[in-house]
Amino acid sequence: MNTRREKSDLPSAKRKGLAAVVVIGIVLAIVAITFVGYNIAHVKVMEQEKKSDAKEYTGLN
Repeated sequence: MNTRREKSDLPSAKRKGLAAVVVIGIVLAIVAITFVGYNIAHVKVMEQEKKSDAKEYTGLN
């Protein structure tokens, strides 16, 4: 009898699949939000450089 109860406590394959889709969706949303945020920040920096005619160098190049 315990094996039947233990099997019912385990998540079904359908539920595991749904959980995987949700996790992948969250990760993709975080990546997309980060990408858009960097693009917005880049546009703001470019606008500032255009106004001041000064370029901000933050690396070896």
